[in-house]
Amino acid sequence: MKVALVSYFFEPFTGVGAIRPTYWAKHIGELDPSISCDVVTAQEDAPEELNSGKVKVIKILPEKKSFLSKIRIDAGMSWKRPLDRFFAENGDKYDAVVFTGGPFMHFFAASKLKCRVIFDFRDPFANNPNHNLNKFKRLIKRFCERKLLSIAGISVTVNAVCRDLMENHEKHRIEIIDNGYDESVVGKYEKSCGSDGSRKKIVYAGKFYPGVSPEIFLGVLGKDENLERFSFDYMGPEKEKVTGFDRGNFNVTASVPYSEAVSRIAAAGTGIIFTGGKPFESTTKIFDYIGLERTILVVTEGEPYTGTIQEISKDYPNIFWCRNNEESIQDALNKICDSERKPYPEKIMFSRKEGLKKLIGLLHE
Repeated sequence: MKVALVSYFFEPFTGVGAIRPTYWAKHIGELDPSISCDVVTAQEDAPEELNSGKVKVIKILPEKKSFLSKIRIDAGMSWKRPLDRFFAENGDKYDAVVFTGGPFMHFFAASKLKCRVIFDFRDPFANNPNHNLNKFKRLIKRFCERKLLSIAGISVTVNAVCRDLMENHEKHRIEIIDNGYDESVVGKYEKSCGSDGSRKKIVYAGKFYPGVSPEIFLGVLGKDENLERFSFDYMGPEKEKVTGFDRGNFNVTASVPYSEAVSRIAAAGTGIIFTGGKPFESTTKIFDYIGLERTILVVTEGEPYTGTIQEISKDYPNIFWCRNNEESIQDALNKICDSERKPYPEKIMFSRKEGLKKLIGLLHE
């Protein structure tokens, strides 16, 4: 079976949008030798090939100037026509094409393909509550999402709440493949002790999302009583939000590649999740924390033990929740200090390998 994996982002891009497709491309042939895979990406500095040439990486750049790109509904708009031209010449050689987002508007390039088409939305395109859209843009996105769902034979998203946010979801086949942790990377570090001398090291990687502020938590870590008890390791694009709270117990850097992020998570005892408390909210971080069997602290603006994060972690033994206020955060930190991490053999259920097995099953139907 010849498969094309179409992803706007790809390695070495460090954002979350590149992690899932990069894993799939690297490992799909290992799990099923009957599948050969080409990657089609807009990532100009992507490698030319993967797995010693077994996976070809085809770079197709978006149009720099176009009328559609000026509307700015979605970055994929300027990539659709280059993909149209590519598939007009090459579409017949593929048995299946998997488009993974975001962005999403280039998914329309699948409309003329005659092979199996799978759209991996990951998160909702039109009705993502974290996207502050004006009414016009929301209407356009809803219209486009309905059209896209009618094009794909199968669509994919990361959890049931995201599925239910998609337009006319009950009329279309939408499967769930959660993000998971990369067991090929996590496995290298899972025996790390996760200690920082006398201090309990806490780690966070990535952006701080709308709906919950990290300032209260960072302020608590800077209290006199916590300076010698905790250290904090941050890697991500919002360093300026963190450095102002550093009293000598913080390590702050820009975003790093996934493998380095995993090594730094493994070097900590506790990983943080900040959530606005909306039911659909999840994060890829939770899977890395589970894969490394680290303690998880969820700081929420909503009700503790609710939503998709609770559904994922309900059986995980090393998790604490707190509200986003000083008293609740301090109480959770005290409990973490008094706790011992427990093993979690069932973690393999949350690996990216299990998700890729499901995608392979969909390709073979």
